[in-house]
Amino acid sequence: MLERARRVAYLTDNAGEIVFDRLLIETIKQAASLEVVCVVKSVPVLNDATLAEAKLVGIDRLATVMENGINGPLPGTILARCSGDVRRLIEDADLIISKGGGNFDTLDEEIGLDDRLFSYSCASAFHTALILALSCTSYPLQADSRRALKDLTRIIAETRSCPSMTQRCPFGKEC
Repeated sequence: MLERARRVAYLTDNAGEIVFDRLLIETIKQAASLEVVCVVKSVPVLNDATLAEAKLVGIDRLATVMENGINGPLPGTILARCSGDVRRLIEDADLIISKGGGNFDTLDEEIGLDDRLFSYSCASAFHTALILALSCTSYPLQADSRRALKDLTRIIAETRSCPSMTQRCPFGKEC
């Protein structure tokens, strides 16, 4: 799917995970010639990533960063409450990468996203896959980012069915 994508919408989750988001966005951009637009919360719910955190780790130097436009704290992303720019982005994106339980629950209800949406409510599986892809000595990131990204995509696709934080991940960790 990444090979055919021109535009990726990347919806973040927690502020503490934003550095991993940056690494994945960097890996995607090294592996494929495409546009990545990173969507952060306008108003955080507890520890959600905002524009400040995205800029702090340098995502704005790799991708376009936009706020979701939702006025007030909301766990997840309800497209009807997002800005027109975010709704157009989601409509036009060839691939939507969405992290977090709130996004999983709310975007799962949206019509027409199924074939483009990779949603992960299982944060530990997502980050384990990312770390495996980025740090495995058999294929360092700079030497073979396409292979790392392909493996990351496969690993994450296998964890896509992890619907809650109480299930077991394929990596043997509690989600």
